[in-house]
Amino acid sequence: MHAYRPASTVPLFLIALSTGIGGMAAAQAPAVQRPGIDFAAIDAQPARDSAAFAAFAQQNPGTWWTRWCPASGTPMEIFGTGLPIADWHDSLANARAHANTALVAYGQLLGLGDDEFRESIGTSFGGVWTFTFDQFHRGVPVIGGRADVRIHRSGRIAFLGSRAFAVPADQPVVPALASENAEAVAWLALGKPRQLPLGGIPRATRLVLWGDADSDRLAKVALCWEVPVDALDGDGNGPVGRYYVDASTGRVLHYTSDKHTCGHAGCHGEELAPALPPTTFTVMGWARDGRSGTTPATNVPMPGIEVNVPGIGLVVTDAAGQFTVNLSSSANVNVTLNGIHHQLIAGANAPTRSATLQPGVPATLQLLTATATSNQLAHTTCSLWTHRVNEWARNVLGNSAQLNQANQVQPTVNIAQTCNAFYSSNTINFYAAGGSCNNTASSSVVAHEWGHGLDDQYGGISQNQGLSEGWGDI
Repeated sequence: MHAYRPASTVPLFLIALSTGIGGMAAAQAPAVQRPGIDFAAIDAQPARDSAAFAAFAQQNPGTWWTRWCPASGTPMEIFGTGLPIADWHDSLANARAHANTALVAYGQLLGLGDDEFRESIGTSFGGVWTFTFDQFHRGVPVIGGRADVRIHRSGRIAFLGSRAFAVPADQPVVPALASENAEAVAWLALGKPRQLPLGGIPRATRLVLWGDADSDRLAKVALCWEVPVDALDGDGNGPVGRYYVDASTGRVLHYTSDKHTCGHAGCHGEELAPALPPTTFTVMGWARDGRSGTTPATNVPMPGIEVNVPGIGLVVTDAAGQFTVNLSSSANVNVTLNGIHHQLIAGANAPTRSATLQPGVPATLQLLTATATSNQLAHTTCSLWTHRVNEWARNVLGNSAQLNQANQVQPTVNIAQTCNAFYSSNTINFYAAGGSCNNTASSSVVAHEWGHGLDDQYGGISQNQGLSEGWGDI
């Protein structure tokens, strides 16, 4: 995973966001050779059109994280600052319309080409409308090919992604091999007599395009017959899955097992629960959201907060205070005010929140309450406004090296003095309430002291005190 700032693409975190059920052994998966496609000869590239992503990030200032699919060369995940929707109203129909519009607008970025993408999932979970579109090339389904759009219910496109295979325009879609011959090839490869399933309706053989979605380099697709096989006995023993037989050569290219077991001794083929969709969690905090140090505290989303999720890695809340992860089991997290635009805020009365994240169960991780003290609010307010002023400056100055250095600023709040604040050596420092003065960790003071830091990064604090204070205000 990478964080993008237009001046350069900066490696930030490696986040293992699972796209399926990991750590399971496929039951009795027959060995398969894959002749017919020279996988070693396929040129390895990081992305089919990374220039389109660079252009996207330049046109949409902010911080963006990506994860790319080596097999398709497309961005599986793009999330971060988010894209506002002007004519938003919160409904499935409106969200669907904007999701379809996004596919057209960002088709080159997502590598969709001229293929058709049909909606297979359109629903909400947590605070997000989520849409998945399956890839079809000239009416033929592309196995594993998909595009995803998620829209936050506040009216922002929160996530774009695709695993869209690059299907050549001259890709044949008419088979040279009859389906019944492909079925004979599949059962011969299985090494068992052909039989009907013990119960239910037999699955039909169908024509598809298949590419190696697990490849570590760009994968070619081939026209295949997808042949279901089911050789389970009455005790549940035996293989069940799908063969992909090349519809031109009759060669077996791949076998996918549809039977998953726990993979441990003594586990006798129990079926596991299906993988849950990604789960969205929201970090909220009581803070002084207004421009005055006496503004009453309100409960607001906390953007840019880093959260370490065991088994996943470091994730970051977006503008709506949300992060989305694929969990296969519960995970214990501890939320602190450590952000992408500032270090962990120092000072007394720091708020934290410990929680157990459950797969498939969206939750809100709450920092503070309506009765929070001035010292507690200093932490959340300082984080909120440090993040905001940094993001605002990026809209003016771009994602510069100086602003990247400003990301490392060290805030300290609740210093045991009153009526002042100061900047020094990439630190911003705020005093506790007292002496007829409010706590100085408030919006305008945070912005002012951070402004000194910006001045410092771009050439050093002026020795003319009046001019220096002016730069801080500006």
